[in-house]
Amino acid sequence: MKRKFNIYCTIFLCVLLLGAGSSFIKGSMGFWAGANEAIKFEGQGTPLVVSLNPQQGLTNYTDSITNTLTGEPMKMSLCKIIVGVNQIQDYPSMAWWNVGITVAFILYIVVIVYFWINFLRIIICVNKGLIFDRIIERRLMKGGWTLLVAYALEWGIAFMFYLYHHSMIQLEGYEIDIPNTPDNIMLYVAIGLMLIAQIFSLGRQMKEEQELTI
Repeated sequence: MKRKFNIYCTIFLCVLLLGAGSSFIKGSMGFWAGANEAIKFEGQGTPLVVSLNPQQGLTNYTDSITNTLTGEPMKMSLCKIIVGVNQIQDYPSMAWWNVGITVAFILYIVVIVYFWINFLRIIICVNKGLIFDRIIERRLMKGGWTLLVAYALEWGIAFMFYLYHHSMIQLEGYEIDIPNTPDNIMLYVAIGLMLIAQIFSLGRQMKEEQELTI
């Protein structure tokens, strides 16, 4: 039984690591793309990748582009653009934004590392035969709450970038949208861990009642 549990945990860890690796690769590609854009925009302002939504009451096709196969113009709507903007915020506000986003990223890393440490402790406890111990319930709940905090931090970081973009640029016919909204999978896993913690709690209580009855 423990062997199967360890196998499933290993598979779960591999899947999570693959997801984390994929996110890291995408993030690295985005970083290098941003660095290349910064070189292209040298002397033309700071490059920003901005997510857009057409303003309410306006048609979704607010721009046009030429189809090179037919030579005909095609209606289009922008959803993400790269623009070069000049710094228009005062330095104190920009400094506070830099502090805030740095603190948020550090907290996010700390929370994710703590989740992994807590998850490994759960595996160790199960292998020690403490599957119906209160410590398992507490650590499962901690894991759920940790992921909820990480999910909230992702939204906080996305909202901070939204405020930054909103203060730097306004486009006619478009509204600035929140960039890179968090994936809800983390929320589902957090709720799932809390649910499993409750199932373990019920199992432990039933086990204790059976032992008292005997």
